[in-house]
This record gives sequence, C-alpha cells and structure tokens, in this order.
Amino acid sequence: MKAQELIKQLESEIEHYNSIIENRYERIAEGLTDMDDCYVSQRINGLNINLAKTKIDILKNGGTAPFDVLRDIETNEVVSKKEVLGQYGVCHLIEDEYVSKFGRFVASAKKESTYTKKGLKRDMAEFPAWATTKANGDGMYGAYMSSVVVFPSKKNYAI
Repeated sequence: MKAQELIKQLESEIEHYNSIIENRYERIAEGLTDMDDCYVSQRINGLNINLAKTKIDILKNGGTAPFDVLRDIETNEVVSKKEVLGQYGVCHLIEDEYVSKFGRFVASAKKESTYTKKGLKRDMAEFPAWATTKANGDGMYGAYMSSVVVFPSKKNYAI
C-alpha cells in the first residue's frame, strides 16, 4: 500500500508542476512576462516532473531498478554497484568486504577481458533504488545541465 500512496503523491506533484507551466504560458501569451525571463523555472519544473516520473517507474517496478555491477568470477557475488569519478577517470567503487581482494577502485574498462584478468565480470542486477537530481556544475550551468539519476538505495520505498 505504501507504493500506491507515494505514487499518488508524486502524481499530485506532477499535476502541480504542470499547472505552474500552464500558468506561465498564459502569462507569456498575455504579455505579462517574457519567455526569456522564464528559462530557469521552465528547466526546473521540467526536471522535477522527470524526477517524479522516474520515482513512479521505480515504485511500479517494486522499488527496484537494474544496475551495472561487477561480480567476483569465483563466487558470483556483487563486489561493486557504484561507479565514481576517480583521479584517473571513471572507476568502480569496491564494497568494503572485497577491498582486500580487489582494491578500493577498479578502473572502468571497455573490454570484458580487462575485468576477467582481475577476476571480475560485468553484469546487471536489481537493487532497491531511488532517484535524485544531479547538478553537473555550478550556477546557471548547473541548473541547465542538471539531470535525474537513479541510485542504489539502502531502503526500498515501495514497501
């Protein structure tokens, strides 16, 4: 039942943002404001609608989403479900219990054989998930370049 309540709340948020957008277009049509004055709020309203829709998709999928992971070839256990930007580029962050075997970071590779040499393999796995926005920069650039990202969550919001 919790998922349905959250979905209703998120759908209500979408309706709210859509009403703001409609009101803005009415004001523009009436000459009360200019389209150029609204670009930040248009971007943020659209981003918030996208965020709510993404959360609804996660909830409808039982609170989970698929993620790229690294698995230990020997045990088939997931050793990394998160990529980060490291000193030398994108790398996989290894879970604490596997650091002694693989190290803290494993560089992202284009070839599967690169992982195989390290005793790893790429795979997909479903985990509890949630979504947020990521700014990708500061100021106006950050507002414009923001995006919705889905991340593995410690909590399943559907239950």
